[in-house]
Amino acid sequence: MPRLRVLLGLVLLVAIAGVLVVSGILPRLKAKTVLRQQTSLAAEPAVTIVHPQRQSGSQELVLPGNIQAFMDAPIYARTSGYLKKWYFDIGSRVKTGQLLAEIESPEVDEQLQQAREEVGTAQANLKLLS
Repeated sequence: MPRLRVLLGLVLLVAIAGVLVVSGILPRLKAKTVLRQQTSLAAEPAVTIVHPQRQSGSQELVLPGNIQAFMDAPIYARTSGYLKKWYFDIGSRVKTGQLLAEIESPEVDEQLQQAREEVGTAQANLKLLS
C-alpha cells in the first residue's frame, strides 16, 4: 500500500508538472504565431494608388520663378513719328502678325507726298518730250 501511494503521488506529481509545462508553452506558441502574423502584415508596404483624371483647362497654375531670354534683341522704330493708337498693353499676350500700334509720321507723309508729286512731274515731262 505504501508503494501504491508513492506511485500515485509520483504520477500526480508528473501530471502536475506536465500541466505546468504545457500551460507555460502554449501561450508562448500562440504569442509567437500572433507575432509572426503581425510582422508579416507590417512588412508589406502600404501603397496608395491614384488614377489621374483630366481637369478643365480654365484653371491657371501660377508658380514662382524668373524667366530670362537666351538672347536679347533690341527693337527700333523703322520711322520717326508719334504714336497714334496703341492696341495692346505691356505684358499682353499677342500672336505673330498682330498690329501692336499705329504710328503717325507727318514728316514721312510729307516726304511721300513730295515724292509722288515729283513722279507726277517726271511723267508729265516725259509726255511733253515724246
